[in-house]
Amino acid sequence: MNNTLKITLIVIAVLFGAAILVTGGVVLGRTFAFRNANAYNRFNNSRQPFSMGPGMMGRGFFGQGNDDQQSFRKGPGMMGRGIFNNTYIGEPASIEKAQTAFEAYVAGLSNDDLELHEIMVFSQNAYAVVVEKSSGKGAMELLLDFASGEVYPEIGPNHMWNLKYGMMGGGRNGALGCGIGYRANTDSAINTELTVTETDAKFAAQAYLDTNEPGASVADKGMAFYGYYTFDYSVDGKVAGMLSVNGYNAQVWPHTWHGQFVDEWELE
Repeated sequence: MNNTLKITLIVIAVLFGAAILVTGGVVLGRTFAFRNANAYNRFNNSRQPFSMGPGMMGRGFFGQGNDDQQSFRKGPGMMGRGIFNNTYIGEPASIEKAQTAFEAYVAGLSNDDLELHEIMVFSQNAYAVVVEKSSGKGAMELLLDFASGEVYPEIGPNHMWNLKYGMMGGGRNGALGCGIGYRANTDSAINTELTVTETDAKFAAQAYLDTNEPGASVADKGMAFYGYYTFDYSVDGKVAGMLSVNGYNAQVWPHTWHGQFVDEWELE
């Protein structure tokens, strides 16, 4: 074999190898780009639009979104099941059905000091406040998913700011469990008074509404939990939603997952 033929064959082999490498790189690049785009879209589309000021987790719960972003899909996750899935189009549960579901959940916690205090039915879910009989203090906030009939602890402040019954509490499951192995944090340090007064918390809540929901008015009274307050607010004299205020730094966290207000019940 002469030198010219050898050189020609070597050049062809090199070019062929280069072509394989380039083709493989393009395919892998497109594959990773596709996966990354899907991963970004799954995260980005999961965020509900939030028009809130800086908070514990930045702007909004998972950041500031756009109006066309999709909601969470159902399924277990750090913040619970499908709470941001604001696409329920059926009939909301009645107060009676919601009360039955919430009371069954509370009974399953096996804590005789807890009782159902308030229920608010919205278009997307039913909301409940559970209090301690001994202290009268708010213990936890619950949600009833209409589609599945499941009751679970509300995400947001109840999950992240609740020092006794939430994720930040010391119980094995805290309020985030399903009643199995549940116990509250009994550390006496959590029983200290909130450094932000209810009056100051209300002021912070109204300031947030003035900026983000012009014309909305925060309720005169809120519910104090272990670590934060929750207030209802109204527009034109009608309940329009609720928000929570951190009891130590006055950060405001609106509850954006309820939908339109339907009905309410409160323990007398």
